[in-house]
Amino acid sequence: MDPNSTLDAVREWPIEDRFDLVFRLWDQLVDEGWTPEPDDETIAELDARLQRHEADPSRIRTWEQIEERLRKER
Repeated sequence: MDPNSTLDAVREWPIEDRFDLVFRLWDQLVDEGWTPEPDDETIAELDARLQRHEADPSRIRTWEQIEERLRKER
């Protein structure tokens, strides 16, 4: 099956299944040795976030807090 046919078929899946596929594909790529390199824009954003955190470390959120917020937004 070619990628376009696959994407057309996947569009019919529930969104949770599509996310699961994306995460599984990502994990498979990483398991096979792929290591993505961040571009300059991403590095700048990460640096800015780190600076904001270092300026006020009390503003962190746990993964559980993030998950809870996302579930409430559904």
